Amino acid sequence: MMGEWKEADLSIFIHNIYNNTVNGKPLLYYKNENNIILNGIEVGQIILVNCSNFEIRNINIKNTDVAIQIAHCDDVNISHCNITSNNYFGIWHHYSSCNQIHYCNIYNNTNYGVYNYNSDPEYKVDASYNWWGSADGPSVAGPGSGDAVSSNVIYEPWLTEPWEGENPILYVHPISHDFGNMDVGEEADWNFYIENKGGGTLSWSISESLSWASVSSTSGTTTTEIDEITVHVDTTGLEAGKHYDGYIYITSNGGNEEVYIELDTNELQQKPFADFTWYPSSPELGNQIYLDASASYDPDGGSIVKYEWDLNNDGIIDEEKANDYLLLYVINETDFNIKLRVTDDEGQTSEVTKTIEIPDTATHHVLVVPTYYEEQENHKEYIIENIKSQLKYKLYKIIDYYKKESFNKVNLSFIFHNAIKLESFYNYYKGEEIYSPHKNMQMMFYPQ
Repeated sequence: MMGEWKEADLSIFIHNIYNNTVNGKPLLYYKNENNIILNGIEVGQIILVNCSNFEIRNINIKNTDVAIQIAHCDDVNISHCNITSNNYFGIWHHYSSCNQIHYCNIYNNTNYGVYNYNSDPEYKVDASYNWWGSADGPSVAGPGSGDAVSSNVIYEPWLTEPWEGENPILYVHPISHDFGNMDVGEEADWNFYIENKGGGTLSWSISESLSWASVSSTSGTTTTEIDEITVHVDTTGLEAGKHYDGYIYITSNGGNEEVYIELDTNELQQKPFADFTWYPSSPELGNQIYLDASASYDPDGGSIVKYEWDLNNDGIIDEEKANDYLLLYVINETDFNIKLRVTDDEGQTSEVTKTIEIPDTATHHVLVVPTYYEEQENHKEYIIENIKSQLKYKLYKIIDYYKKESFNKVNLSFIFHNAIKLESFYNYYKGEEIYSPHKNMQMMFYPQ
């Protein structure tokens, strides 16, 4: 309801006002205007509606109802003005934020020197460093006997005597920043600015006691130039998953200000844990085994989304599985290394390499037929006899399977597969085969 009322309330102040005077001086009415400076001009009254970034300096307004009315405005800065002897209010502040009144003489106004219509903290007006007509400060919300101030008006510190010269006024912008979420060890920079909105020379100094923040400069002076201050934050050594905040303090001969900064450290993204086993755990040459990566997991509660297998540790991925941890692999060599790489749902990866040791129990059953054997007849008889003995052995094993069922179907499939290949070689070297076997093929048979 407050937001709806505020929007409706704005319409009350929207008018077409022009060519009016107050006490023989122009009435200045601005609506929906930005970035305007009013400095040292003759004026009978000022009304600002829905405006921003206004500077009102060195202006005297007296003997009217309300010298300056500010409604639905932000970043209005009033300085070095005389606001005196007005019938109701010196300065009337309504639904406006981030406004400042400094180094003004505000006194002898009938009801309030500065009146803030709103009590919400976001509409607080900074009216420090002003002369209220008495050395003991403003009255009503203030402790003294000078012009009255309402609630939600900052009046301390106040001037204990009238302002008569060009005093410096500290203006810092912006006065807060959220660095957002950062990884532990990450660094970032952000800038704020120091200006002198008054006269003379502004001397300023900066202090902070945050272990994770530092500033590019801790002191300086300025007249009309703008000083840029860089805030550097370094999250090294901070705890993950925490909120950090604090203030940077600026003190000067033209007022004080605080800059608020904050950040949040991200939870640590731990790498996944990669591991695998195999079955049977003590395989022999010729066995088929299952590679099982189900022992892999993501320690920060995520999931493994990809399993990559380098089956001979040559740096080339031979098999890739998404959300699958089983792989069937036929052993065809002794003592080999297998590398597993797993990827979690955050893109983090881990690897593990393991050596599967295979006992070399049947090397005399390995048959190698290189290309040059075809041109060396003295090897032919040896090859034929070797094949015949292997075929005979395999046939015995097949018979044994059916008689005793002493080994599983995987081994049986392996025997049949190799027996067919050996028979092809046998027929080739006997001259009964019309096609040549694959060159350099290693045909193997290993006893079960």
